[in-house]
Amino acid sequence: MTRPVTQIILAISLLGDIFITTILLFVGLVAENPAFMAAALFTIGGILEKPDLLHGYRIKNYPAVHGLGRKYAVILLFLSRFFLIVTGFLLTTTILRLLADGYTLTVTLSTLIAAYSVFFLKSILLRKTVLAAQKIKIRFLYTEVWSQRNGLLILAATCVAVTAGRIGYPIAHGLASLLISVLVIRLGIGLRQGNP
Repeated sequence: MTRPVTQIILAISLLGDIFITTILLFVGLVAENPAFMAAALFTIGGILEKPDLLHGYRIKNYPAVHGLGRKYAVILLFLSRFFLIVTGFLLTTTILRLLADGYTLTVTLSTLIAAYSVFFLKSILLRKTVLAAQKIKIRFLYTEVWSQRNGLLILAATCVAVTAGRIGYPIAHGLASLLISVLVIRLGIGLRQGNP
């Protein structure tokens, strides 16, 4: 009985993260804001960490313990790690170049509002997941809570970065963006296949 409920909670969490990632990518590309791009990559990493949904727990009705399910899970894990490490590295080098050039990025009010909006949405997702984990008491959901909490901390750092840029401290914005991009690389290195 708890298994379908757990999968529903994970599906809602996944859809929420996809929505947040879409906002982060859109604002990051339009505003050319590296903090948003780094936060988007980290959120994508959180999506790729969901083993029940993306790491072959059931692929074409094959459970992960089946050879085919395990094969797909391993391949997806490798591609996930490669994506996060490479894109994180490229973003890190880009931010370092911007910092070397003096980092004069201007943060608009709409960018600031977007940062706090996604932080608020992520807070709701985390709260709902925590309540579900406490009610159902499934160990796997506590792992999801931890992942959501890490994502919320990254979005908090993004809010700090864009706030610093908005009030006239672009270098602080750049340094915060750099920290997030390094964490994206760290996430890619530490990404592992979840246990069903």
